[in-house]
Amino acid sequence: MAKQALVWPGRARVAQAALVNGAVGVIVARVVDCFLVLALTVSRGKIVEIDVVTDPGRLRQVDLAVLNG
Repeated sequence: MAKQALVWPGRARVAQAALVNGAVGVIVARVVDCFLVLALTVSRGKIVEIDVVTDPGRLRQVDLAVLNG
């Protein structure tokens, strides 16, 4: 999955902490649209899984809420 995230260097304009389907995650977006979401699975205070979502159909189905720091 990490390799998928590395496909996007230089294209990101904004990375923002967010709730992804109710769990902590990261939204990576260009100026006009969200093109990558990292859904994190946390267990005992550590990230144990990262789900990289880049498919436009799946991105439309993700419930997102940006977290303000």
